[in-house]
Amino acid sequence: MFAAALLAFSEVVTFAKITPEQAKKLPAPANHKIDFAKEIKPIFEASCIKCHGRGRTKGDLSIENRETVLKGGETGPAIAPGRSE
Repeated sequence: MFAAALLAFSEVVTFAKITPEQAKKLPAPANHKIDFAKEIKPIFEASCIKCHGRGRTKGDLSIENRETVLKGGETGPAIAPGRSE
């Protein structure tokens, strides 16, 4: 279920509050269609699932399905489709 729900995203971006110095270190926005299975899902599996998946909702954020990811958690929306910048 998790994989199927998240595969619905073609492009995503984190809405974290970052400093100008951190922003300078980020890569440029994507200039191609993002392949979720190859480019995003491995990051979620390595970094997010243990706290925000499989029934866990740290910070009231769950990445179990598209609806909960778009809703976000205590700090607001976590991602937005189509906005890699």
